[in-house]
Amino acid sequence: MSKTAGEIGKTILTVLGAIGIVAVAVMAPNMIQIFGKSGRYTNSQYKRSLSSLKNKKLVAIKKSKGKLHIQLTRRGHKQLAYNNIYNIRLKKESKWDKKWRVIIFDIPVSHNKARDELTYLLKELGFKMLQKSAWVCPWSCETEVEQITSVFQIDDFVKIILANKIPDSQKLEKYFRVT
Repeated sequence: MSKTAGEIGKTILTVLGAIGIVAVAVMAPNMIQIFGKSGRYTNSQYKRSLSSLKNKKLVAIKKSKGKLHIQLTRRGHKQLAYNNIYNIRLKKESKWDKKWRVIIFDIPVSHNKARDELTYLLKELGFKMLQKSAWVCPWSCETEVEQITSVFQIDDFVKIILANKIPDSQKLEKYFRVT
């Protein structure tokens, strides 16, 4: 799938995730109005991308009473959740609550890819590595970490510890610019 087709597919998945189901007249002259980003992509690009999503079993398309009914499949919902975790950002509060969030994990070798993705995302979110499978940050992150671990199905292997003190906290306070 080309980069453009991937972008269109993500747009379609996002719209379907937000509204649930779309009913389009079979002879819809303008899919662009439904999925947005007017002028950026053509109708034929949307149709090709929709066909690709159907082939990958990410969307279900049914014809009924002169309309196409398009909705996400279970697999489509999983793909949308996977796409969305790469857009997660932590809210960095202006006043620190003096608590450290320590993420620890012991993920089996059978889940290597999930472990790699988790560590990548922790770095992207601004965590600092304490040890190979222990990461820390001063901001609330429980919801975001739970979203990530849920998507990769590694919830049972990841723990979040709320700590008042940790070794080298002065260095960490300086690193995160909190006091």
